[in-house]
Amino acid sequence: MKNFIDRLYSRPVIDFCLFSLAGAIILAVFSIVPRLKLGADIRSVTSYLYPSVYGSIAGGLLGIWSGRLRRSLHAQTSMQERYHDLFENASDLIQSVALDGRLLFVNRAWRETLGYSDSEIAALNIFDVISPDDHHHCRQRFESLIAGGIVNSAEVTFLRKDGCPMLLEGNVSLRFENDQPHSIRAIYRDISERKAAEDKIHQLAYYDKLTGLPNRTLLQDRLVHAIADTKRFDHHLGVVFIDLDHFKKVNDTLGHHIGDLLLQEVAQRLSSSFRENDTVARLGGDEFIIVLSGYRNSFNVPHIAQKILKTIGQPCAIEGHELVLSGSVGIAIYPQDGANAADLLRNADMAMYAAKSEKGDSFQFYSESMNRNAVEQLELENGLRHAIENEQLFICYQSQIDLETKKVVGVEALLRWNHPELGLILPDKFIAVAEETGLIISIGEWVLRRACREIVQLQTELGIELSLSVNLSGIQLEQPNLVEVILNALQESGLPSEQLELEITESVLVERTDQALNLLHKISSLGVRIAIDDFGTGYSSLNYLKNFPIDRLKIDRSFLVDILHEPDNAAIVETIIAMSRNMGLHVIAEGVETHDQAVFLSDRNCSQMQGFLFSKPVVPSQIKVSSEQANKLVE
Repeated sequence: MKNFIDRLYSRPVIDFCLFSLAGAIILAVFSIVPRLKLGADIRSVTSYLYPSVYGSIAGGLLGIWSGRLRRSLHAQTSMQERYHDLFENASDLIQSVALDGRLLFVNRAWRETLGYSDSEIAALNIFDVISPDDHHHCRQRFESLIAGGIVNSAEVTFLRKDGCPMLLEGNVSLRFENDQPHSIRAIYRDISERKAAEDKIHQLAYYDKLTGLPNRTLLQDRLVHAIADTKRFDHHLGVVFIDLDHFKKVNDTLGHHIGDLLLQEVAQRLSSSFRENDTVARLGGDEFIIVLSGYRNSFNVPHIAQKILKTIGQPCAIEGHELVLSGSVGIAIYPQDGANAADLLRNADMAMYAAKSEKGDSFQFYSESMNRNAVEQLELENGLRHAIENEQLFICYQSQIDLETKKVVGVEALLRWNHPELGLILPDKFIAVAEETGLIISIGEWVLRRACREIVQLQTELGIELSLSVNLSGIQLEQPNLVEVILNALQESGLPSEQLELEITESVLVERTDQALNLLHKISSLGVRIAIDDFGTGYSSLNYLKNFPIDRLKIDRSFLVDILHEPDNAAIVETIIAMSRNMGLHVIAEGVETHDQAVFLSDRNCSQMQGFLFSKPVVPSQIKVSSEQANKLVE
């Protein structure tokens, strides 16, 4: 009975009754009023009975529908309030961002964490709170989402209103309206503390606690990766083992505290003396390892070893004590001294003990042959530093012949070094050393100025016009004032710019594409011609032939060896000649030593040549005789 009474007085029943009664009254009134106006009799029950019944039914149905609508709206409002409560009180940072970056809405955790009030949100753009370092990556994520991509969990650094950074991690998704991208929503959580804990664990696992340098574990890992990179890019790698001489005396006499401070000082000096892609590590005690990676050749390693000894040997002032250290350095080179990390470390260690056996403060390579070579390279370097001022450098010239005109049309300048003890040294022995030490800049400038001056004198003496070819090193292309150096050499000598040709190798163009492109266009604008030396032996590409201001290709001598018996070499030479003609480039072959080679080239429309067949490189005083002999040979 109670349930029946409760149901009877429930809101739906009341709605039904009230709307039924209201409907009956309204329709009855609307039925009677017209009759009254017309003067009809309204005393009959039928005058308002049927309208009342219909109105009651319609009102009842309306009451049921309105009750359901009210309950639905109430449920929807309650659900919205619950979602809003969940949104506002969530501990994660929640945001919705328009496609142009405007913040549409954020939750309380977002505002309180970043320090903004409700009134400030509308004026903010999401990139106002994202760290500038992350702008590029965030824009890429936005663009990827809009393009239909999926962005997985991502890390981003936000900046609080006071400028403090916060590292966040979260998910980002795209919201659509009417099947069109509308906004980007994201949920982030603060992972600053977690990251700090992870970094601390990583630091303890892979870094030396005393010095902060990589420890043995991280060293092994980096050395393995460095070896892999060396294989992939055909670079050179060296492992340098350092042991401080007589360090035990410091600990024994001044205590371990002073010893630790001294180790920290040495670690700081070493780590600040090398590139980022080199690794400076501490094995323990007074032993350090340096991994030298990414070097084009190993000529510079002895110089680096001397630099290490000099760095260690600088006096250290520690808590009132002035300490002077020395070190023993052992060097192992990959791959000749070891094919893996363990072998390289062991052999570098053995070389270090060999250096220590020589009373320390010295370096040794693992193999005796490498040690002799390193000493030789140091001698070459020291000699090169004084070669110009001591007038030990001189230039030879090799004639360039045109079989079509049967004349000598030019010469190539070839540098030679008359060493007071070692005798005549060819460029392949010392140019790499000059490049590694930077001496190539001063030597290259000297060669250019000297050659321009000598060729003008020769033209006057011989009464003929000769072009001059000078080799240009890749290091010289990095010289800021190279164009000015060339212009000065031309002006000082009086040599017309169109008679000067600069030869560069293909690898120089590939390794310094953007820099070389701008520079060579500037050089070409002077009227100076550009030639590609040793063409076909490097990164031959039609792209740089099209984009760079190239005037002539020089066929490398290696393709002329057995050209009559090697179909591949013959095909390469024929292709280079044909391509040059089609692209409007001149072509010359170097290293022509036999009559058959000259005939082969001439038959294929390559008339310009140079080589021992016509003339060996000679000093300026012999060019006249050499040119006359070459002219007789081609007549």
